[in-house]
Amino acid sequence: MPILFYKSNFRQYRFRLKDRFIKIREKIYTPVQLKQYLDAYNPIDCYQTVSLWKYPQYLGIKKLAKIPYPTPKPLLQAERLRRFQDNLFLGSDFVLDFDQKDYKNPQEMQANIVLAKQSLIKLGMTKHILMRTGAGQQLLVADFWEWANIHVAYPKDREYACLRSMQRLTRTLLDIGIKWDSAVSSDTRRIMRCPNTLHRNGNMIKLIEWPKAGDYLIFNE
Repeated sequence: MPILFYKSNFRQYRFRLKDRFIKIREKIYTPVQLKQYLDAYNPIDCYQTVSLWKYPQYLGIKKLAKIPYPTPKPLLQAERLRRFQDNLFLGSDFVLDFDQKDYKNPQEMQANIVLAKQSLIKLGMTKHILMRTGAGQQLLVADFWEWANIHVAYPKDREYACLRSMQRLTRTLLDIGIKWDSAVSSDTRRIMRCPNTLHRNGNMIKLIEWPKAGDYLIFNE
C-alpha cells in the first residue's frame, strides 16, 4: 500500500508508463484511492509534487500555449479558467535529491545527507522525511514553508516568492559544501517519489526517517 505525505489532496500524482507520463485528474486523499490507480495503470514509477496546489488535478508543468485568435467566447472563458486554476499555488516543501552516481562511494553520499540534515536544523528546519529511492535518497524538508515565512496574496506571485526562497536556501547549503542535485531543489513544480511504490528498477521506495511528532504521513486507513 502506498504511503502519502501530509496534504496529499493538494499534490498532483503522476505515473510513468512504458511509453508516456500520465497525470491523475483527481484529488488524492487516501492510500487506498492511489492504490486503485496503481492497480489500474501498473506504472513503472509513481511521483507526487513537492508543492501544494488548490487544484492539483489541473496543474501544468510547462507554460501554457498561447490562446489562438480568433477564439470562440466559450473556449476563451474555459481557457482563462484553466490558467487561473493552474496558478493557485498554496505552498511548498523543499527537497534534496542525493543520487549515488554523483559520489565516489556510498559513504560519501551518506556524509552529505548527514551534513544537510545538520545544516537544516541549524537554520531552524527540523522536520525531515528521508526516502530511499532507486539508487539514492531524497530528503524532504516539511517545515520549509514555515521557514520561508511567505505572506503573498496573489497565488502566482506567491509561487515566484517561494522560488526565490528555494534559491536562497539552495545557495546557503551549497556554500556550506553540501553536494547534491541542487537543480531539483530550486523548482516549485518539481516531482518526487511516493513511498511504498516501486521504482522502475524493481526497488521499493522506502521511508527511512520521518518526524516523530505531527501528522506528516498518511498510512492505509
